[in-house]
Amino acid sequence: MVQSSGLGRGHHHYQAAGKEKTSIKREILPLVKSLCQDVEYEVRSCMCRQLEHIAQGIGTELTKNVVLPELVELARDEGSSVRLAAFETLVNLLEMFDAGIFTPEQHLRFLEFYKKLCTLGLEQENGHNDNQVQLQTLEQEKKYISVRKNCAYNLPAMIVFVDPKNFNLELYSTFFCLCHDPEVPVRHTMAVGFYEMICSYYYAAMKTGPPAPPARWCVHSHEYN
Repeated sequence: MVQSSGLGRGHHHYQAAGKEKTSIKREILPLVKSLCQDVEYEVRSCMCRQLEHIAQGIGTELTKNVVLPELVELARDEGSSVRLAAFETLVNLLEMFDAGIFTPEQHLRFLEFYKKLCTLGLEQENGHNDNQVQLQTLEQEKKYISVRKNCAYNLPAMIVFVDPKNFNLELYSTFFCLCHDPEVPVRHTMAVGFYEMICSYYYAAMKTGPPAPPARWCVHSHEYN
């Protein structure tokens, strides 16, 4: 009798959980998607930062099918604050789940987006500055430095994201660029996080087998002259 009652309670619990998940999918997530596409960038940015908490509540499957596509689109938003919020949320999702929740296309987009943020405000490949028409204001420069500093802080997570065996090919040039950033706060963040980067590199490598050694973890002092 007691055992049967216990099983009954468990059955009702799973039924309730299933109904709650269905309700979230039907009633809540459409509103979330709507706010992610709001006409005001402040709303999109705010909603973007809430997606991390939403993902915690809805689990891997719905996160992969609903949250990630929205984040990938927000990462290409016209508003810089929205793009930064999307990047930070994506990095936090990496800590909650793993890189396997990304499709190959999403993986590539996110990686390219991260690389662009690492050079935000610096000279671009075409030889022109980001802002060719107007001189960058001090406020803009501070924002760009803050973004690159944030990229440096999150580099350990990105090493795990690309898989250590792909570090040389996918991230070494970005790593080198951040080590040579013209602004002290960015280089300082790289220096402070060096131990964590190495730990991330070898800890993740333990799961996939011995990686090739990094091209060069340290930058010789004469290269700064």
